[in-house]
Amino acid sequence: MTTSHSPPVSAEIRVEGIGVAPGVAVGPAYLFAAGAYQAKRDHLDATQIEDELERFEQAVVRSERELKKIAVVAREKLGGGSGGIFDAQLLILRDRQFYDAVVSYVREHQAGAGWAVQSVLAEHRQRLEASPSASLRERAADFLDVQNRVLRNLQQRRAVSRIDPDRVVVAENLTAADVLLFSRRGVRGVVLDFGGPTSHVSIMARALGVPAVVSLHGLADHVGPDDEVVVDGFSGTVIVNPTAETKAAAEAKAARFAGL
Repeated sequence: MTTSHSPPVSAEIRVEGIGVAPGVAVGPAYLFAAGAYQAKRDHLDATQIEDELERFEQAVVRSERELKKIAVVAREKLGGGSGGIFDAQLLILRDRQFYDAVVSYVREHQAGAGWAVQSVLAEHRQRLEASPSASLRERAADFLDVQNRVLRNLQQRRAVSRIDPDRVVVAENLTAADVLLFSRRGVRGVVLDFGGPTSHVSIMARALGVPAVVSLHGLADHVGPDDEVVVDGFSGTVIVNPTAETKAAAEAKAARFAGL
């Protein structure tokens, strides 16, 4: 005689974070590992330096093209002032303190452009992150976004472009550009381990009407692909593997908000 066993049902997990964009979303998780690009320290021969500087220039040009396109989409979708985040990053790319410092670093240390970008921007970021001003600390995120974008283009890797609609994005962190791209692909909500109410990610999520909860400190490590997730951007509550009753209550709350 054989007996069949039902697969174990995961218990409901309820975590409190900070609700930064109002609304309620229910959907399967999409686990996103944000690109934190790292460069290796390559030592160049003197004959390679000019080619490396040209490679850096082309990466900057590609990064400019991407940011201009994102700024246009943001303005079309959200209105005139919404592209300001991306305009600020465009200014960093051509800021002489950044650009000239990278060129000088490559020449003086005979180092690869990626290592130079990483070294120069790390110094800027550390100063901002140590500031007592919250707005300046948030500004450090712009430098990290620029660093990742330039490194990705130096490595000629593609940005994330595919995601099934009606998902809840679960990640350690995102950029404002990530949120904009995900919203265009029909995601329902965003859940992040890091971030705060004044971060660019939070501002973009509010502007786009994407329910979002941040500052969940490690929740992403405990969510599996396709786990059902409830995001309550009003209360800052995130529920993983909700019971049928919890899910029904969340869907009813989402419908009430949608009808406002």
